[in-house]
Amino acid sequence: MCNKWKAALTEAANLAAWDSQTYRVESELLKDIVEDVLQKLAPIYPNCHKGLVGIEENYEKIESLLKGTDVVEGIILDLSTLIEDLYLGSDFLAKMTNVRFLKIHSWSKFNIFNVYLPNGLSTLSHKMRYLHWDGFCLESLPSIFCAEKLVELCMRCSKLKKLWDGVQNLVNLKTIDLWGSRDLTEIPDLSMAEKLENVSLCYCESLCEVQVHSKSLRVLNLYGCSSLRKFSVTSEELTRLSLAFTAICSIPSSIWHKRKLKALYLTGCRNLHELTDEPRIHGSHKHSHTALASNAERLSMNIKSLSTLRMLWLDDCKKLVSLPKLPPSLEKLSASNCTSLDSYMTQWLVLQHMLQSRIPYLRKNYLRCYDEEYLFPGDHVIDECAFHTTETSITIPYLWKTELYGFIYCIILSKGSLLQSDVSCSVYQDGIRVGWLQKLLEYESLTSNHVLYMYHDIIEFDAIAEVHGHFFSNVAFIFENSEASIEEFGIFPIYGSESGLKLVGSREIFESKFIDSQVNICQNST
Repeated sequence: MCNKWKAALTEAANLAAWDSQTYRVESELLKDIVEDVLQKLAPIYPNCHKGLVGIEENYEKIESLLKGTDVVEGIILDLSTLIEDLYLGSDFLAKMTNVRFLKIHSWSKFNIFNVYLPNGLSTLSHKMRYLHWDGFCLESLPSIFCAEKLVELCMRCSKLKKLWDGVQNLVNLKTIDLWGSRDLTEIPDLSMAEKLENVSLCYCESLCEVQVHSKSLRVLNLYGCSSLRKFSVTSEELTRLSLAFTAICSIPSSIWHKRKLKALYLTGCRNLHELTDEPRIHGSHKHSHTALASNAERLSMNIKSLSTLRMLWLDDCKKLVSLPKLPPSLEKLSASNCTSLDSYMTQWLVLQHMLQSRIPYLRKNYLRCYDEEYLFPGDHVIDECAFHTTETSITIPYLWKTELYGFIYCIILSKGSLLQSDVSCSVYQDGIRVGWLQKLLEYESLTSNHVLYMYHDIIEFDAIAEVHGHFFSNVAFIFENSEASIEEFGIFPIYGSESGLKLVGSREIFESKFIDSQVNICQNST
């Protein structure tokens, strides 16, 4: 005991600003040394001395602090600050048994320097709750690592081929992010991850199959997993699923019954020939099913049962020729570069959806409709539109005010890039601006002209109270300040009645029954 104290006192007395000669009473000297050392260390290791009692406890804590091992609970390293590669031994974390937070990260995807472990990594703290290690250089985590305490795992652009062997008790895990881990070939059994909510495997290009059997999963992002052909997810809590730019050939029928699914991304799925109602078996011994899949050109009719689906991305699905009835909740459809899609039929389908589902829903729930957006290939407004022009503006001589709900805009956009380009429409009545609508577009490359449908509700008109009488007269719609290049646009006035919404066409007022019949005629002819 005395030898320990002598060693500690010698080291403490050599600390800056100390002079042991000024003390005559040894007990006071010991007390002041302990208090001062703890005070100096407190800003670095807060609360480490609370509850300490007795000389032995004080010494052991001071010794531990001076060694800087088990008291370390968090480590942060910004890779962008390195001036050369950093090589660490396999046991550099072995003595840091209380580390709960490890973050080795970078703001850039392209680091010049990295952390390397030439002899591997022997262990990680079993108390680890947050593990973030960008560019992790090994093929797996230590075999003895226990992930029971882990809440978030983020290892972007790593060299991982797998995380670990066997089944871990992942009772606290909520997030997995392995973005850009191009060598990853498998993910572990996640069935015990009862709190798991978010899994991101973007650009894990070596993954061929993904199975996530966690009942709590909300988001599964498989964007850019170019080798992925099979996947399954069992969670009924799923709200967002991205299969964009994968090699999947079919969608499991269970996906169409995910009641909470809000966003489904299928952009660039070039092998996806069928979005089927029933599971299909693809293989040489099932020729009839393979032929059916390769010739199929439609989405599943069951998509309408996805009662919470808000957004649907079908970009670059070049074999898709038609769409089924859309779910009532859908507020955004992106089918850019779907070059086989029947534009005439799709325009009627979107009109049906907007009149029967979206506009009544928006009105009932008093919601604004700035996010309403339906885009697909097309080079002209349907002939049934009463008011359309190739100019930048059009004037409607008069409109009956009673039961006027608003206007559906049909806009023909020129091909090209529409990233950060806006479409804006100003509405004037007898020279007074009564309404304005603007939409920011995010389409990188349109290979042909496209149709954009939007809705402008009359309750959003700022100066509507200034317009008197039973009619709107000389209502002008002007698109002259839009950044996007517009080839043509059309206006559909929308009216309400006891039987539902009505659309003013070129020769008559179209009711829902007529629109339904138009959609049915188009579908039966394809």
